[in-house]
Parts: sequence; C-alpha cells; structure tokens
Amino acid sequence: MRTTIHNGFPVSLLGFGAMRLPRKDDTTDQAATDALVKCALDGGVNYFDTAYAYGVGESERALAHALRASGYPRDAYKVADKMPFWHVKDESSFDEIFYKSLKSLGMDYIDYYLLHAMNQNSLNKAKAMGTIEWINEKKRQGLVRNIGFSIHAPYDVLCQILDANEWDFAQIQYNYLDEDGEPGGQGYRELLRRGIPIIIMEPLRGGMLTGLPEHIAEPFDKLGGSYASYGFRWLAEKPGIMTVLSGMNELSQVEENIEIFKDPQPLTDAEHAAVKEVERNILAANKVPCTRCAYCQPCPKEIDIPRIFRVWNERALERNPEPISPELINQAKACIKCRKCERVCPQSIIITDELQRFVKENT
Repeated sequence: MRTTIHNGFPVSLLGFGAMRLPRKDDTTDQAATDALVKCALDGGVNYFDTAYAYGVGESERALAHALRASGYPRDAYKVADKMPFWHVKDESSFDEIFYKSLKSLGMDYIDYYLLHAMNQNSLNKAKAMGTIEWINEKKRQGLVRNIGFSIHAPYDVLCQILDANEWDFAQIQYNYLDEDGEPGGQGYRELLRRGIPIIIMEPLRGGMLTGLPEHIAEPFDKLGGSYASYGFRWLAEKPGIMTVLSGMNELSQVEENIEIFKDPQPLTDAEHAAVKEVERNILAANKVPCTRCAYCQPCPKEIDIPRIFRVWNERALERNPEPISPELINQAKACIKCRKCERVCPQSIIITDELQRFVKENT
C-alpha cells in the first residue's frame, strides 16, 4: 500500500470513508462492516473517516465496533471525525457533540478532527461562537491530535478559512470531474502552495465515475483498465495529497482499491486525454451534481431527493436506470420550498429549482 508520512506516521494513500456503510433492514449491517474494515486493515489501509452527522452517530458506532473487532491495536490506525455546524444550537453544543462522538467511538482521543462542510455561513458562525478557539483547546488537551476542516465552498471562502487558523490538514472534494468545482483545482493548488496536507473526498463522485455507460466511457474502454482506476490514479499522481477517501461498501471494492493503491502508476499522455474526453462526455449528459451524500435528508415532506437525482442522472447517462415513476414525480411536486435541504447541501445545489425542473422534464 502506498503511504504518505504525516507527523511521523505512515498514512495509507487509500483511506476508508464510512459515510456509505452497507445496510441491512434499514440499519448499518455490522457484520458486513466488520468484514470490510478487517479487509481494509489487512490490505494496509490505516485511515478511517466518519462523522457525527453520518446517521447521527450510527456510522461512528459501527466503525468503532469494526475496528475493535479487527484485532488491530489502537495505534495501528487513525480515525477522523467531524463537528457538524447544522447540529450546533449554541456554544454548549460543541462539547455536547464532541463528547457524544468520543463515546460512540469508545476512544480517548480523535486523531483527525474536522469542522464539517465549512462554507461562508459556518465560518461566520465559527468566528462568532469561538469555534476555532474551542477546537484549538481540544488539541492542547490531547483530545484531538490534528485539526482541520472539510469544504465544498468557493476558493475565496477556502482562503478565509485558511487565514483564520493554523490547520494541520484540509479535506476537499476533488476528482477529474470537479477540476472547475468548489474549491476544485484552484483550491487544491492553494493548499499545495501553503504546504497543508490534503485529504480527498468524493474521488469517484459518489460512485458516478465507476458505473459509466459504454458511450460515455468509450475512451477508457479503448485503453483497458477499470473506470475506478483512472479516477484514483488521476489523484494519486498529484503531490500534497495525504489520503484519498473511498466509500467502500463491498468487499470487491476494497480488494480492487487496495490493488490499485499498491503502486498507482502516473497516467500516460493517452490516459490523460481519455480522462478529459470522458469528463466532457459526462458533463454534456449529467443533469445535477448530486453525490448522494443525503445531507438533505430527512425532508419535511419525505421527498427522497438523492433517489430522484440519482434516477434522473442515470437516465441522462443511459445507465439502465430505475424508471422515472409517477411516485418520484409526485414526491418532487410535494416540495414546499422550505429550502431546508439547500442550507445543508455541500454541492450548493438549488434543490427546489432542480425538483421543479425534474417535474417539468418528466411530465
């Protein structure tokens, strides 16, 4: 497994993202999660990312159980967790949420702690509520070993956050489809310039870049190799990246990704050209940049927004999708434009407008 060094510890270039753990009977499948984590550890993965907001503690508990069940000692791996501003009511919420996370993890400290999904509003809130002083104090107390943040916001907001504190790392969404995203390639290069270790999330855009139809992925098919390998290798060749998080929920995915990251080779000129062509094909067909993170859930009107956008995108990409049923259209019509979902969407999607467009295009 290719590793990078952070604070003297060899961190696996492939990280395990625990946002999309396997499900069974409407809850996390613990036995399957245990098997995934054990397979990852056996293959050299030692960075595991979870968050309080992932099932409001469910992901934390399931990941912690799997790590304990693996038999590996605590110092053999690193755990990342996050403070969600949308759950913060007042200054007392920080300690309340943090200690709940520690309890769910069953740990005395958290290796990497992030301010979750930062944007302009959460930055303003952090400054007003003393959040940066709070997280620095947790580091001084030894309860947090490294402090950072995750961000989907524009470049200028990234720079404001970077200027607000001394950070140990930063986590951004970055993949070959998001070069022009927020903060995208510009944000990556800013972090590189400042010498801040970079964690990558959504390297395969929530799985979109792995299940491409033939007419979209034809440039890859001509060269051979899995679609996932192109996305991962595109990132692995870039300097400054500490870990690339992958939300693996099947053993076959863990095994394939471990194989890719054993010795990821830089892309050739022909492969770079193929990546650019596939990117153009996807952008020409895609409807909405949803990664199915489900931060928009639950909806007050029980609209399954991630499912609607997934089906819509898959039909546009001709991926043998679930049909656009009257049920989905009626769900979209039920939107009351409360915009609660838009306030927490990491992709800054104007969801109410997109739901209206979905209805208009499919009725």
